[in-house]
Order: sequence, then structure tokens, then C-alpha cells
Amino acid sequence: MRHFTRRCTQSEALLTSDDARPRSRHSDRMEILKQERRYQKIYEQYKMLYEICHIARYSAKPDHWIPTDQIQKRVIEGMIYPIESSVRKLLAASNPPVTMSEHSPIAIAATPPPKK
Repeated sequence: MRHFTRRCTQSEALLTSDDARPRSRHSDRMEILKQERRYQKIYEQYKMLYEICHIARYSAKPDHWIPTDQIQKRVIEGMIYPIESSVRKLLAASNPPVTMSEHSPIAIAATPPPKK
């Protein structure tokens, strides 16, 4: 989960640099992202990611889940990386500019089959 945490930290850094408030709950942050045109790209990707995470956490229907072999491409490369890219661009344009350290790319390790 470290990769999700670092994205949340970057998003929080952006909201802090913009002095966006209130933002103590997920719903607060979602509303800020939704209302501010500046955050449109982030909101679009974050909303999809939020919905996918909600399904994975609360749905007991595996047919609604994203297959494991598609997570890297659809979720990490298709949603998380674009969120990070948008946040970095906005942070760099902040006054004063904010920079975030680079991280290694995210990869999903192959999950071994359960032992019987």
C-alpha cells in the first residue's frame, strides 16, 4: 500500500499548497477536486480509482473486481500514474513551487497460489 500512501501525500501537498479546506475526510477532498477546475484531470482519475477501491473493499462479488493480471495496466499505469503526473505539474506551478522526490515505478508482485 506504500504507493497509494505516497500519492495521497502528494495530493495532500497540493491541497496544502493551495490552502484548500476543509480536507479532513475523503468526501471533503473529493468535493474540492470536483469543484475546482484546476483539479479536473486529478478528479476524473481519482473518482475512478476511488470507485474501484470501494468495490474491491466492499463487494463480495469477484466478477465486479478487476482481474489481477490487469491491475498494473488499468489501475497503476492508467489511473495512479496520471494522478501523480497531474499533481506534480500543479505543484511545480505553485507559488512558491513545490517539488516531490521521485519514486521507483510501482509494480505488482506475482502472488503465489495459496498453499493447500
